[in-house]
Amino acid sequence: MFWSPSQNNCEEWRGADATRYSLRGETAVDLFQHLLQNGVAVKVRVTGRSMAPFLAAGDVVTIRPADAASLRFGDVVLVRSPHGLPIMHRLIRKLWHPVRGLIVQTHGDAVHIQDDAVDADAVLGRVSEVRRQQDNSSTGWRRNLDSVCWRLVGALLAARQWLRSSTVPASDG
Repeated sequence: MFWSPSQNNCEEWRGADATRYSLRGETAVDLFQHLLQNGVAVKVRVTGRSMAPFLAAGDVVTIRPADAASLRFGDVVLVRSPHGLPIMHRLIRKLWHPVRGLIVQTHGDAVHIQDDAVDADAVLGRVSEVRRQQDNSSTGWRRNLDSVCWRLVGALLAARQWLRSSTVPASDG
């Protein structure tokens, strides 16, 4: 399954038979959530620049099922934003909130503002692999984000964002 926004703010994805489907943001999130909760990994085409240069538009990432408790500092995760839209950013905090329980804080590598903290049930999955094609050719590279090297890189990038952040991660609201 590949996901990429089209010009009319819809997400487009292809099923196993290569048929293309367009879905609005919340519908796409619902589909991803259903598949990931049932143990199905999802391949998504990256759009946007908020995770550059680690993730670039056109990269294909594999998202595997994961719950918030199993996530590690620096993981790239897919979450449902408070507005219902999918966000693929780096985990910079996990906190225990007395009312909300476990909450997670994410941050795009290339942006200066943290994402709103979300409850644990908003975590849809964790990115385990990144593939990048080089300029319409058959060559490219693959990153296994489960490897020790890429876990360390992820933790260092998250530490940089955590140190630069200056807002409070959650409120009682």
